Amino acid sequence: MTVDAEPIHKAKLALTRLKAWMASRVEPIARSGHYEEWKRWQAESSAIQSLLERPQSVQVALVGTTGAGKSTLLNALLGVQLLQVGVAQSITSFVTRVRHAEGPGYRVEIDFSTPEEWAAEVDRLLNAAAPGDADDGEAKSIVNNLRRRAEAVYGVSLDDPESLARVPRLQPAADVKRVFDAGARTVHDFQDPQSMVKHLRTVVRAESAVWPLVKQVTISGAFPALRGGIELADLPGTNDLNDARVDVTREFIRNAPFVWLVFSMKRGITADGRDLLEREKILRTLVLSGSYHALQLIGTHADDVGPPDAEQFGLDPDDHTNAELISAYRNHFCETSRQTLMQLIDSLIGA
Repeated sequence: MTVDAEPIHKAKLALTRLKAWMASRVEPIARSGHYEEWKRWQAESSAIQSLLERPQSVQVALVGTTGAGKSTLLNALLGVQLLQVGVAQSITSFVTRVRHAEGPGYRVEIDFSTPEEWAAEVDRLLNAAAPGDADDGEAKSIVNNLRRRAEAVYGVSLDDPESLARVPRLQPAADVKRVFDAGARTVHDFQDPQSMVKHLRTVVRAESAVWPLVKQVTISGAFPALRGGIELADLPGTNDLNDARVDVTREFIRNAPFVWLVFSMKRGITADGRDLLEREKILRTLVLSGSYHALQLIGTHADDVGPPDAEQFGLDPDDHTNAELISAYRNHFCETSRQTLMQLIDSLIGA
């Protein structure tokens, strides 16, 4: 998606000329006989100019399962390898916001969980690890995930009940203390995306002590595609074990005027995607409000289609053009996605 800055530029020029004409031709007359109307017009023109100079942010929330290709999509939209695979495959999940800012370089703001939010996660670990509560596979998976986070924060092994019992008395690692002392937010400036991504890796990868605390990363830079006030938000799933991150994700989903559901065209809308639409009431809210057009389905991995897929789409395996194959692939994708949405809407009506 590309935002054309030309209309904004033309509007600025037109407003400048209009204000100059009003000042030279209208103001001398208006000041004597219509002063209140003149002041009101000045206030309105100033408000319009302010919006043109600093457009209001329009948020687009990107949701999808792991491997759906959200980071690749973002890189293509931004025209720069901003979110590299090394970051996208980090063992934590967090909200990544990307916005345009004039000038050279990039700014990264990282929001971390507060000490109180981390204490709540420790309580959840201790409760989940209580005897008799972690017998089934899902419960064990939750405990193991929480334990890995605690091990990173405290820099110790917590592989037995006795060590877990000591968690409330443990002191966090030095890097974690610095994050907490800094007010749970850090800000860094970089000259190029490579150095920025390198820094992010030191924060979100397994070797970092603070990766379990990352809630949100906000990146500002010269991204022409976002000029005009568009802000892209790459969201993790709402099944995250960190309640603070889940709250941030849900707030974006509920408030963003546009939601992009990203998934692989080879797989279609998976059970996780259906669950997201239903559990977070995205489809219900959009349908009942009449703003269902705000939901966009973004199919990725279209370049994976090849001659072996031709017969699946009703084409002669030995007699078709590449354009025909791509067109058939797209039509199949649209039809299966439409069927999935209609099933969800029928379920919504019957609820």
